[in-house]
Amino acid sequence: MNKLVFVLIITLAACSKKKEAPPPPPPAPTPVVTADAAAAGSAAGSGSAQAADVDVPTEVDFEDQASKDIDDKNVEAHVKAIEQDLSQQ
Repeated sequence: MNKLVFVLIITLAACSKKKEAPPPPPPAPTPVVTADAAAAGSAAGSGSAQAADVDVPTEVDFEDQASKDIDDKNVEAHVKAIEQDLSQQ
């Protein structure tokens, strides 16, 4: 019985200890500014306000046109054309 009480006291004492504070979060990465972005940002004033106004094309913007233009018969030709375009750049 004494051993059980002793084990319970040790267990409760171990559980009541303060836990270590979690490490602080890593610092936020600094934004990379290219020469074109720096020139556009300095000419327009606030670069972040200008960037919010830009409509960036996404995959959804091209799905309708691609489904009309590309089918099973010409998919290989379109893939080769894209590969050639990318290899030239």
